[in-house]
Amino acid sequence: MNEHAPQRFVRDPAIVTRSIGSETVLVPVRPNTAALNAIFALNETAALVWQALATPQSLAELIDLVCAEYDVEPRAAQADLIPLLESMLEAAVIQEVA
Repeated sequence: MNEHAPQRFVRDPAIVTRSIGSETVLVPVRPNTAALNAIFALNETAALVWQALATPQSLAELIDLVCAEYDVEPRAAQADLIPLLESMLEAAVIQEVA
């Protein structure tokens, strides 16, 4: 994954967001109970990214969002976002779109 890659990411429509206390949790809505292994708890930054992914976003757009929200350098934002997006892709809570 690379900041200049044309890939964009968006939420999987089969995922429901729930707030439990101060935590945001993603729950798959699938007929198969094995999907319960994919419940995903989000920290504050991941919740911000999840909200943005209501519409397709590129890595560069997400970096800009995190930098603006948390006043961090782009390299630091990218270093945090790449593993987050990779884990979200692996858990199938987001999808790559053209």
